[in-house]
Amino acid sequence: MKTPLALQPTSWEPRRRRVAAGLALLLLVVVIVWWTVGAEGRRVGAACDLYEGQQEPLRSALTEIEDGAAAAAAAGEPTLLDHLENADGTLNTLRRWQSTMPRVTEEIGTGEDDTATTFSDLTESVAEQQRRVETDEASTAVDHVPELAGRLDDADALCGLA
Repeated sequence: MKTPLALQPTSWEPRRRRVAAGLALLLLVVVIVWWTVGAEGRRVGAACDLYEGQQEPLRSALTEIEDGAAAAAAAGEPTLLDHLENADGTLNTLRRWQSTMPRVTEEIGTGEDDTATTFSDLTESVAEQQRRVETDEASTAVDHVPELAGRLDDADALCGLA
């Protein structure tokens, strides 16, 4: 008995399988390329999300340092901490960034790209500002404010917050 024509394998079957396999491979390559290209954006976005939660408190701390230094100068005193409205809060804000930075580093990694450099420079500047406030010398603390403000501006620009 002969197999009905509709059930007989045709020369189309091997071609269909090759085409399907080729399309599946092409789709896999497209997905891998899309994922790789988008990784930089996801990495920067995650770091910026962490930064955004710290941005306003850091700027407020800078304002308080400037105001405290002005009050110390007006009083003719060289010390800063006695002239800060909330010395503990200001120092805690600076310390909080130091504790947040390891999570940012996890997100961005280390390297020489703009993201890593921006956040590394910001962290160094925050650490320097913290050291200057802790030494309790108004003039040295206020002298560093413009540099830290510039680092915050760089991070704002990178994260689209400017």
